[in-house]
Amino acid sequence: MRIEPVIDEIDSILERNNADVLVRYVDCDVCDCKKSGVKTVPTLEIHENGASKDRFVGSAGFREYVQFIVRNTGLGEKMFYGNVKSVPGKVVRLKELDFEDGFSGPWIVLFYSNQDEETRQVLAKLAETYRNKISFGEMDTKRSERVRVRVNIADGPTVLGMYKGIFVTYTGKRDTDGLGDFAEKLIEPSFQPIDIARFKREVEGQRQGTPVFIVFYSDLSLANDYFKQIAHEYKFRARIYKTNDEFLFKKAGVWPKTPTEKDSHVLDEDKVILTVYKDKVFHRCPYKLHDFRRIADWIFQSHFPHLIRITTENFASVFYGLKPVLLLLTRNEEFVADLERVSAAQHLGMPYTDYLFGTIDLDTFPLFMTRLLPKLHQPVMVVYDPLKQLFHYKNMVLSSIGFEDTAISLLKDFEKGRLSTYPTTRHTVVWQPLTPMEESEAKDQVQYQCMDCYETVDVGDKSTIRCNNCGYRIFTKRRSKKPLQFEAR
Repeated sequence: MRIEPVIDEIDSILERNNADVLVRYVDCDVCDCKKSGVKTVPTLEIHENGASKDRFVGSAGFREYVQFIVRNTGLGEKMFYGNVKSVPGKVVRLKELDFEDGFSGPWIVLFYSNQDEETRQVLAKLAETYRNKISFGEMDTKRSERVRVRVNIADGPTVLGMYKGIFVTYTGKRDTDGLGDFAEKLIEPSFQPIDIARFKREVEGQRQGTPVFIVFYSDLSLANDYFKQIAHEYKFRARIYKTNDEFLFKKAGVWPKTPTEKDSHVLDEDKVILTVYKDKVFHRCPYKLHDFRRIADWIFQSHFPHLIRITTENFASVFYGLKPVLLLLTRNEEFVADLERVSAAQHLGMPYTDYLFGTIDLDTFPLFMTRLLPKLHQPVMVVYDPLKQLFHYKNMVLSSIGFEDTAISLLKDFEKGRLSTYPTTRHTVVWQPLTPMEESEAKDQVQYQCMDCYETVDVGDKSTIRCNNCGYRIFTKRRSKKPLQFEAR
């Protein structure tokens, strides 16, 4: 058993409770522990007034070590159990086991390395500013591997916000202003009320296709029960409001019902109505309120704008999502307006489509093309499939004239499997006609056409085939309309 995380946790608890106990680590590979009478490792030893008071020899769990310490120090046992305790105005050192119990209230945690001294100083200032509002902690990246897996964050220095189930990574500039805005957003109330005046301010000047979610209600308690938590979980990705403003009811054409003497039985779906406002249209969520999975999926699908400008904040939701992305790689906004018009046309009358539409500024991500699409010229449009983690492309020259036709053609070719891929797929397949071949139709007489590069391939008497030109793995018989079935090996 590794006792280091356990002792780290105990050390952290003692520090946060201002206990007059210091924890020291001694490496017996470096020091001669036998001179101190230590014959077995690990050994936990308590010293008082410079002399050894008691020893615990061998590995043990958290509870056993705590009981040993309490027995020899007089500290209260309750100190060691419960939620992680913060120190108002200070950045506390966190250990691996701190993440086992849970955190009370909002936290901002820095996973730091030796090069993060400036960020640590910024967080120290913010800890003082947000005293009694936000707890601040830090953890050495060298000791955070299992924690990172648990909260799903990347390696390297990271700033993580946590609050009531939210785990959000800060990817902006690590200065006082940027991290201050992040802190404000973390503690900002979720599911705020909205009236017609605030609604007009929200939508004024916003980009086409930017969503605003509004829950119309006649029963506030019911609205909170269904949507307060999901509004909290989406606070960094979308705006979800609630309203009982009759002017907004009229504008949206949505009228939640209130029970009356004549009609006392009103369904929850008639009291609380979820909508999303996009392109001057209110779209109602079509699912029953108890169908949480479908509602959550509907919100996720609808929260993307018509055109997603890829940033470090939304990168993961796009490239590790579920939908294919029509992606424009460009500089200086070239063709961005054209793609935005295409996306708006595809979204017409709908809160979302089967595709995402996005653009990457190659000045913001200078290595994107070099590392992922090194042979393509820019600007270029590609289709990215996040499920297969492949880019699909074909040679093209972009122009504002006919841009929509080019984009739609690219999507159709993607659906039919006609595009080349990055990384190139070179899988061998076993071919087999769905219907038995006639005796006269010998293998050496059959030709196949590659669905990627359209080169003709002579099969001959080989039992496995692939395109000699591009390595693509799916073929159709050139001189027959009958489909073929292939089994990947």
